[in-house]
Amino acid sequence: YRTVPAVPEPSAIERLARGVDAVAFTSGSTAKNFYRIVEESGAMSRSTLDAITIASIGPVTTATLGRIGRTVDVEAAESTMESLAEALAEYFAAKG
Repeated sequence: YRTVPAVPEPSAIERLARGVDAVAFTSGSTAKNFYRIVEESGAMSRSTLDAITIASIGPVTTATLGRIGRTVDVEAAESTMESLAEALAEYFAAKG
């Protein structure tokens, strides 16, 4: 397969600019592409971006996020979507 950077619709950037609680990454390339899009679009301030919960599907993605200067708040126990969803649900349940 090949990885092709996303080109988001303007409406998607507008929704992102309104704010999100978390962003879940399923690969290193999605993480790099997300931060490229956010930076190029200016959709979020650095402080807003820093306040978002960052979730990773596993250690390889977590390592990529670390290399681009992002701290992972939630990492899935297994590299599956189900495990990632469970980890996020547990994280937010513990925060109250």
